[in-house]
Amino acid sequence: MSDLIIVLVVTAFLLYLAWSLLALAWNKIFGESKRLKAHNKQLQKAIGALITSVDGVTSGASISTLDAAEHEYRLVGDEKLMAIQNNATRREMKSTGQYSTSGSSFSIPIVKGIRYRFGMGNITRKQEFMATAKGRLLITDKAVVFESEEKNERYTWGQISDMGFASNGFVIQKRKGASHTYLVESFNYEFAAIADVWLRRV
Repeated sequence: MSDLIIVLVVTAFLLYLAWSLLALAWNKIFGESKRLKAHNKQLQKAIGALITSVDGVTSGASISTLDAAEHEYRLVGDEKLMAIQNNATRREMKSTGQYSTSGSSFSIPIVKGIRYRFGMGNITRKQEFMATAKGRLLITDKAVVFESEEKNERYTWGQISDMGFASNGFVIQKRKGASHTYLVESFNYEFAAIADVWLRRV
């Protein structure tokens, strides 16, 4: 009888564990899907609030400008400041200073204290997607700008082929060169909407 009870308890525990893992996976998959749908819906709503359409054709957008002096931004020439995304973190693939080896190799003794190593393998430098600067993103009618104490970057609209709007950041895809990623603490939908509308003009 005691063995039967133990088997039943173990079986019940395993069933509970399997159910818990299934529920966790379900929530992760469908929870992410719901959050992504909500993010896209809010983004489209922000874009729609800017665009005016006539017969289904985009005819213009209502975008107000910001006081550059109030936001401590130095304008270049006659450009106009339109939006700011605070708390943006620049992320890049950087070396960790560590190395990893792949492949196989082995050694054999030649004489006492001396071994000969041979085989096939590669030594590669480890890289991670690391934060390299923290600051803010700005949109003007001339460019997208990243300002921080560590580095400043400026992408004119002609240099940008596209922008990605994830729920936690932005990816700026350049016509030439690597794309640049910026993660944010609180996504600014108006900023993203203005970027999207302005991309349609160039």
